[in-house]
Amino acid sequence: MKFLTTLERQFKNINRGDLKAIEETLPSLLNGLKLIWTISRHINQTDQEFEEIIEAISNEICTQVRKHIQLSQIFKQPPSESIAIIKQGIAVLEKWQEQYNKTKMDIETEVTIRRWDFPRIKPIMSKPKHMKMILENFNTACVVLQEFFAILGNDLKAVTGSSESINGITTRVKEQVRKLETFSNDVYNSEYFSEWQTTYKTFQSQVEAIEVDTTQLINQTFKEKLNSSEGAFELLSKFKGVKTRQRIEDELSGKYKNVLERYQQELNSMEQLFEENKHRPPIPKNMPPSSGSIAWARSIITRIKTPIDKFKLKQEILTKYEEGILSAQNYVKLDKRLTEDHEADLFNKWKENNTKEAIFMLKNSILVKEGTGENRRYRVNFDPKLKVIIREAKFLDRIGKEIPNTIINIALQEKDYMRAIDKLN
Repeated sequence: MKFLTTLERQFKNINRGDLKAIEETLPSLLNGLKLIWTISRHINQTDQEFEEIIEAISNEICTQVRKHIQLSQIFKQPPSESIAIIKQGIAVLEKWQEQYNKTKMDIETEVTIRRWDFPRIKPIMSKPKHMKMILENFNTACVVLQEFFAILGNDLKAVTGSSESINGITTRVKEQVRKLETFSNDVYNSEYFSEWQTTYKTFQSQVEAIEVDTTQLINQTFKEKLNSSEGAFELLSKFKGVKTRQRIEDELSGKYKNVLERYQQELNSMEQLFEENKHRPPIPKNMPPSSGSIAWARSIITRIKTPIDKFKLKQEILTKYEEGILSAQNYVKLDKRLTEDHEADLFNKWKENNTKEAIFMLKNSILVKEGTGENRRYRVNFDPKLKVIIREAKFLDRIGKEIPNTIINIALQEKDYMRAIDKLN
C-alpha cells in the first residue's frame, strides 16, 4: 500500500478542497491509480482490494458533493449562486465517471496490463450517477426561480400596477420550491428515488400552472392596467435580453400592440387637455401670458414626443402594427396643431400686437402730471406692460423665436430704463 502514499496530495484535495479543486484533481488521481495498477504486483493481482479503493474514492466524492449542496439550504441562496454551485457539483460527478472510463479504456489498449474488470463497478458508479440526476433536478428548480424572479419584479409592478397579483404569483413559486426543500427523506439515497420523482413531477406540473396564470396576468394587465406606454415599452425592451420562461417570453413579445393602444389613449387624453385649456392654460405665476401659453403647449408636445422617440428604437412596431401606423399619424397631427398652428399663432399675434404697442408706449412722455394746485405731482410714465413685453421677449428668444428688432432694442436697454426710473422716483 506504500504506492498509495504517492497520491496523498490528491486524496487531501478530495477530502478538504472545494468542488472546483476536486474536479481539477481527478485526472491526476486516475493517472496515479493507473500507474499503481501497472507497477504494483500486489494490487493488480487482487481486484477486490483495488475495487475497494475505487469505491472509497467514489463515496468520498459523493460525500463532498452532498456536503456542499444540501437540499435544505440550496434554494435559500440567490438562484444564480445556487445554479453555479450545482453545476460545479454536476461537473465533479461527470468528471469522476468520465476519467474512470477513460483510464479503463487506456488500460484495455495496453495488452501487458490487466484490465479493470471489477464486478461491483456498476453499483459503485450508480451512486454518483444518481446524485447527478438529483442535482440536475435541483438546477432546473433554481432556473425556474431565476426565470420567474427575472420577470416578477418591481419593473413589472411599476408598469402594470398589479403589485398584489404579482406578489401572489411570486409566493406560489416560492411555495412550490419549499415543498422540494422539505422532502422528508434522503434525496441522495436511491432508495427514495420514486418518492422524490413524485414530489418533483408535482413541482413541474405546478410550475406549468403558475406559468399559465402568469401569462394570463400579463395579458390582462397589458390590456387594462398599463400606467404609461413609455414605461411599458421600456419594460419590454429590458426583458428582451432577460431569460425567463419561454411561454412568458412569447407572451411579452406580443405586447407591443397593447403598448401602442395605450399610447393612443395618451394622445387622446393630451388632445382633450389641449382643447379644454388652450384659451386659458395653467401658467406659472412668474411667467408672462404668451410665453407661458407656449411653454404649456410645449410640455404637452414633450409628453407625446418622448414615447414616440422610444418607439423609433424599434421602428418596425410603427410600421408593422396597424395601431403603430395610426399612432404615428395621430402624433404628427397633434404635434402640428401644437406647433405649426397653436404656437405659431400665439407668437405671431404677440409679435404683431406688442411691436406696435411697444413703439406707442415709448412715444409717451416719461413724466405725467397728476392732481392740481398744491396736490400736483409728477409720476413716471413707464407702462408696466413694457416690463411684460421685455420678459416675454427674453423667454421667446431662449426657445429660438425670432424677436422683432424693435423689441430686441427695448429689451437690451432694460437696465437703462430701470436706472432712469429709479432716479426719477
